[in-house]
Amino acid sequence: MLNYNISFYLRTSRKQEDGKIPIYTRIRLENERLEISINQSIEQKFWNNNRQQVIKSPDAALINSVINEFHTDLLQVITNLQLSKADVTIENVRKLLKGEQVVQNYCLIKVLEEHNRNFEKLVGVQYSYGSYKNYKTTLAFLKEFINNRYKRHDLPLKQIDHKFCEQYCIWLTTVKTCHQNGTGKHIQRLKKILNYSVRMGYITSNPAAGYVVKMKSVARVALTWEEINSIQQLQLKTERLQSIRDIFVFQVFTGLAYADIKAFCPRHLWKNIDGKVWIRMERTKTRNTFTVPLLPPAIEILQKYMPKEINPEQPVFPVVSNQKMNANLKIIQEIAGINKSLHTHLRDEFHTFHIHGHRWVLPGPLFNNEIHNNDLQFGGPLRIAASQFEDTRIFGPANSFVFTINEGEDRSPDTLENNGFMGAHPSPGEWHMHCHVPSHMMNGMMGSLLIVNEGDPAPPFSRLPMGIPSNPVS
Repeated sequence: MLNYNISFYLRTSRKQEDGKIPIYTRIRLENERLEISINQSIEQKFWNNNRQQVIKSPDAALINSVINEFHTDLLQVITNLQLSKADVTIENVRKLLKGEQVVQNYCLIKVLEEHNRNFEKLVGVQYSYGSYKNYKTTLAFLKEFINNRYKRHDLPLKQIDHKFCEQYCIWLTTVKTCHQNGTGKHIQRLKKILNYSVRMGYITSNPAAGYVVKMKSVARVALTWEEINSIQQLQLKTERLQSIRDIFVFQVFTGLAYADIKAFCPRHLWKNIDGKVWIRMERTKTRNTFTVPLLPPAIEILQKYMPKEINPEQPVFPVVSNQKMNANLKIIQEIAGINKSLHTHLRDEFHTFHIHGHRWVLPGPLFNNEIHNNDLQFGGPLRIAASQFEDTRIFGPANSFVFTINEGEDRSPDTLENNGFMGAHPSPGEWHMHCHVPSHMMNGMMGSLLIVNEGDPAPPFSRLPMGIPSNPVS
């Protein structure tokens, strides 16, 4: 609500020679003030300060009518400004009283509210609800900061400058106790709003373009296979902890982000021509389509939560809020005796790696029909089929692999490298290899594998990605 006040008073500092004192009006609007003469004067003995009227004077009726008319005009000016798109400011009030044209002066909070209304319409279409929620938080923080710092409900965009950003940054750090990266995110969103204002023609340039908050690099900690094993084998007493543990483990083996696991439905499951099940969906945040193979541990969890009567649009997992997920993961972390902070972002520290045209052959018992978990030299507790072949392998952030191209069905132990090898019947040519975790692949975890027959010259890569060595594997 707009805060304003209109009053009339005698300006005694400008007493005239005939003893009369000019009458002024004072307009208080938010934290601004404007004083204007109404071009009337009266002796002080005829002025009633409480009523702000002239009394017991021959000119009382005339002067009081001028005062009332001036008061009505001021109310009309403020009302017209409120109904128009122009900002209700002292400067615009002064211009309208003089008959001058009002130039619209856009304000930060109004523009941010306009941006958020448009943003909300695109939630689920182009943007995620999490992003919209972050902009709502930034709006609430800016309202509080402007009110505390400037004693106003809004601030013109032209007043947003480097000093404003610096004071806002200090306020976020001290009053709201935001961490460095959290503060940086709020500044980033402020700058995006100013860029939006430039695109909409509200201002000609971003006044905060040169202000930078240095983001602190976070040392990301990954779980070991032993730690994942301990989480999987925990005997948890409550269904709440059990479901959160299962959701977290499913994230580990699929790489799904929190927003994606929350939106995951049966319609996102696809069966390949070889009968294997994959997840195919769009990332909630970026709307990029991705596919992820369902490995046996993920299938086992999925079977536990898949209802008997399947609704293709019904979310599979009972996902709670991100804050509650992380709070309960802390409890699971303590029960498991893990000295690392568990949270939903740990899920993408693992890589589901695939090389087109080839399969992974697993180390372990080679000449019987069973592969035991404890026989796997790497990759964790996979319950796999007896064929010993897999299209996709999981690697932790500290893992690496070497492989041998096997030209036939020779599966004797001396053909195995330390971490397994590629499957039978390779074809010469250039083969695409990549991580199936969407964010990893989008950030460049992909490349080409060039296979040539022994003795043949190695042709150049046709589409060599940046960062991939040019030496072919033969």
